[in-house]
Amino acid sequence: MHSFDLCWYAVYTRSRAEFSLEKELTGSGVHVYLPTIKRLRQWRDRKKWVTFPLFPSYIFIHTHPRQREFSKVILAKNVVRILGSSSDGPEAIPQEQIVNLMKIAVDGPDIKVDQNLKAGMRVRIKDGPLEGTEGIIERPPSANRCTFYVNIEILGRSVGVEIRSDSLEILQ
Repeated sequence: MHSFDLCWYAVYTRSRAEFSLEKELTGSGVHVYLPTIKRLRQWRDRKKWVTFPLFPSYIFIHTHPRQREFSKVILAKNVVRILGSSSDGPEAIPQEQIVNLMKIAVDGPDIKVDQNLKAGMRVRIKDGPLEGTEGIIERPPSANRCTFYVNIEILGRSVGVEIRSDSLEILQ
């Protein structure tokens, strides 16, 4: 089995089970990606930075559907289902979407998650730590700033960061 045979898949988890499923699958030898975000939470007596899944109830696995790891995922206790049509089986996520998500989730300041954007301009960031990342802008820039989104189409979600519009180049 070659590494180019591997694909990314989205796994829908039980509510609030993303971290325990990540630990279980990683312990079973499955390559898992769980993008997270830190948010400042305040209680009556204190404030604390808390880590949350970027996409609640979803994790990503990198495997081949015929490998043993894939059956480990299906049989894991916190897995609800693997996304895809029921007749065609699991649907692979394009590699570039996950690579772009990894870039933006690590280097992106002020990450925002919104519903999937169908309309808008496809752009590529031409400088800075996110250079080469492709995505969509939400609307025409104002005050030299715009929100740049990377879509994860199978989840129907987009991850966005505020960016200078002069850092973008339009793709055809």
